[in-house]
Order: sequence, then structure tokens, then C-alpha cells
Amino acid sequence: MSVADKVAAIFSGPGIAGIHFKLGSLEVSPQRLHEVGRAIKKGDISIVVAKTGTLLSAAYSPHSDSLTIPDDKLATKTSRSGILHEGIHALVDIYKCKQVTVLDDEVAAYLAEVIYLKAIGGWVGGGKAAMRIYDAADDLAKAHNLYKKRGVKLSLSDADELRKAIHAHPAYSSIGAKQMTSGHGLHKH
Repeated sequence: MSVADKVAAIFSGPGIAGIHFKLGSLEVSPQRLHEVGRAIKKGDISIVVAKTGTLLSAAYSPHSDSLTIPDDKLATKTSRSGILHEGIHALVDIYKCKQVTVLDDEVAAYLAEVIYLKAIGGWVGGGKAAMRIYDAADDLAKAHNLYKKRGVKLSLSDADELRKAIHAHPAYSSIGAKQMTSGHGLHKH
């Protein structure tokens, strides 16, 4: 199985069926996540194996339609959840979600990640700033029953605490509060 096939399998594997919510106008659903997997399988999103620095475990670039992952093993639940997180950014790109801020894109990615982790029986560890984000995402998911309910509609203000925790993290502190995602769609390959 190629690395791309292993990565694509995450988007249709265990834990995906329970990820279904709407944050403002951004919808995250199993069907949309399956589409991310299909784009990876088709090569519309390329997989790059490389380090992404000390602050991020994986990264998605909308400009090159590439997903950078730290290794080709995908052996841990947290490595797979990091890839799922970046897949939310790919989803925003695929569905041309230009009306979404970068911070709300991150909110959706962290929410999807905690739902995924709970479903596969995992959790994360990390520094104080990172754990503030995961704890805020967990609190939001619990408050709106996202671990059990599908199709929950969240207002943008529902995510205020999670957005603040994300913005306080060094990896995200330079993002402007109203900075928009590129949401330009995948390039023709």
C-alpha cells in the first residue's frame, strides 16, 4: 500500500462516521471527508513526507495542494489525528470555502480531531498551549454533544473560547482575527 493510499484510508476509516457538524457556513461531514480521501488517492492532493518544524505535526498547503506528514508509518493514533486535522484544511480548499476565516478553519480542524480521537480511543499530550486548545475543543464538543450527535449546527460565537485558545498558541498567534482562507479549490493536475 502506498503512502498516499494509507493517508487516504484515514478519511474513510474508523472514527470518520461520527464527524458531522456545521460551524457557521462550514460543513464538516463524513461525505466531505471521503472526498478528501478520494482527492489524495487520485493525486489531486499530493503527500510529502517531511518534517514540519517543532510546532506542527503535519501541514496542508492550499497553494501546492499538498499534505506534509512527518513519516510514512502512520503508526500512532495521534499521527493519524494530525493528518485528519490537516484534511479539514484540504476540505475547506476543495469546497472553496472562501467565507471562512483561518481561525475558524482551525476551530473546525481541532473539533474534528477531538471527535476522531474519542472515536478511536485516543487522546493527545503536549505543552500547555496545545493542551488548552484540545481541552477547549473537548469542552465545545461535550457542550454540544458532538461526540454522539450528527449534523449539529454551531454558531461562530459557540467557538469563541476555542478560537481564543488557538490564537494564543505560538503557531497561530500571528493570524489576523479576520484573515480569510484562500478557499480557491484544488488546482488542475
